[in-house]
Amino acid sequence: MMRKVRIVSLAMQISADGYIARSNGRIDWIHGDLTPDLIAATKSYLEHIDTMLMGRVTYEEQYAYWPTADDPLASVVNGHEKLVFSRTLSDAKWQRSRIASTSPAEEIAALRERSGGTIGVTGGSDFIASMLHESLVDELRLTVHPTALGSGKKLFPEPQRLEFISSDRFQTGALVNTYRVVKE
Repeated sequence: MMRKVRIVSLAMQISADGYIARSNGRIDWIHGDLTPDLIAATKSYLEHIDTMLMGRVTYEEQYAYWPTADDPLASVVNGHEKLVFSRTLSDAKWQRSRIASTSPAEEIAALRERSGGTIGVTGGSDFIASMLHESLVDELRLTVHPTALGSGKKLFPEPQRLEFISSDRFQTGALVNTYRVVKE
């Protein structure tokens, strides 16, 4: 039996005009759209992930919230293996976390050799930009909110070719669009 190739999937919240955060880094504009149907879809997506890749800033933000959160997603997020890419952290205290010992490309290559579920990538605009620049992401799952910010932090710092896979609409008008990253 041939093993399924583990994909690297990036999930992000994004405004209708392509921003992932306000200029000050805040993402307060998404909270009104986090309805039960979108939370259930997010939980289903997260249940297929077994390893989450993130940068230091995102790790610190999530570690401050998830271990003690009373949130329907907490048990799933806390159960993931978490691989943190940082030049300054020496220890990862969150359960099932470790600091990456090599580059993202090398860590992903090693993870792909192991059996398991999807490899997820989360937040930090600089970390995500480097993952996209190095062609390390196979799939994008973008939750597009019906909000235009006018300015802020962009998801794509350079052109990126995408192939549409699917779209789901939610109560607030948010869309979850899934794309395959075309690697040229």
